[in-house]
Amino acid sequence: MTGRAEIMDATHAGGLGGTYGGNPIACAAALAAIDVFDEEPLPADDPLRSAPRVLLTPHRAAGTREGRLRQGRIVADELDAFVAGVPLAHTIDRAQLSSMA
Repeated sequence: MTGRAEIMDATHAGGLGGTYGGNPIACAAALAAIDVFDEEPLPADDPLRSAPRVLLTPHRAAGTREGRLRQGRIVADELDAFVAGVPLAHTIDRAQLSSMA
């Protein structure tokens, strides 16, 4: 969702989309619904947690059938690489692990 007029005016009707479908109630709700944050999980003392009329939800962008299939393929590929003794494509260290939800 964007509020910049030059972006909104640069496309044809229906050219920008999202999960709102042009529904005015969904658009109004989206103004206060946030599911992606610079730091996840959102710190317990973050002001957004107590802001009025704000809904915080976990980010679930990959929750589609295609997203789940891709995740499964990544896991299978990583297992194949591990068994073959080749470097993994998606490694993490302990510092990264501590910031994951």
